[in-house]
Amino acid sequence: WADNDSKFIIGDREITVDGVFHSPPSSVTQSISAHITPKGSLDKWKEVFALYGRPGLEPNAFAALTAFGAPLLKFTGQKGAIINVIHPSSGTGKTTIQRVINSVWGHPEDLMLIKKDTIKSQYHQMGVYSHVPICIDEITSMSDEQASDIAYAVSQGRSNNRMKSNSNEMRINNTRWALSCFVSGNDSMHDKIATLKATPEAEQLRIAEVEIAKDDTMTKEESDELFEDVLMNNYGLAGDILMEYVVANLAEVKALLKKTQVEFDKAAGLSQKQRFYSASAACAFTMGI
Repeated sequence: WADNDSKFIIGDREITVDGVFHSPPSSVTQSISAHITPKGSLDKWKEVFALYGRPGLEPNAFAALTAFGAPLLKFTGQKGAIINVIHPSSGTGKTTIQRVINSVWGHPEDLMLIKKDTIKSQYHQMGVYSHVPICIDEITSMSDEQASDIAYAVSQGRSNNRMKSNSNEMRINNTRWALSCFVSGNDSMHDKIATLKATPEAEQLRIAEVEIAKDDTMTKEESDELFEDVLMNNYGLAGDILMEYVVANLAEVKALLKKTQVEFDKAAGLSQKQRFYSASAACAFTMGI
């Protein structure tokens, strides 16, 4: 979001009420902007996304649908929310869901952060992504302390302040975000934090955990064709189309977001302390509508 929420920038495209214009990326965003590009056919991309509409894959569908919700998160008053996609076994589609999430905005794999990326570099990338979702693949080996740290950091919407090494001054910290952060792994982050602290609720409530279902309805050949061929050649199209509507109808979308959140909170019996889950779900369902 830019210019008092009158514009939304995706890669090198600036979406306004008057149309879509070229927006040259800055030196900070240039490396990421190269991967936030459209390719292929929207109809072909839909073939992949529509797979999550089958009965039994509702958790998978929710996780994928939150890819659209990230740009609305700032309007809920939250600065960041973590969604942990978990399944105790490998090869169950956790990483695939994250690739589908990335494909809404750009390249399915090149936008993915990996477990070997340092925490500081991950925070920097969050600042660059700003209001589009960010995915960190495979956090199973993340330490208990790191799980606790990232739970707080993402929800605070900024990286930590640091002092200059050779003077008694603070470094300038302009790294800010309001986004959904998707992580995946075999284990619960709630459990990791519980082993670290006697009262872990504050961190746990910042993380919505979605245990996905294993999909055995496709053969390996069918899966490879859709996720390794179709998805890898058709991506970065849906996000632009959606945001053109949102920017042009922002007041209407924000009103729908508020209405949806109230209805969801009532149906799910959520209180203020579940605000991160509430915000993530409301954004996902609003953008789905």
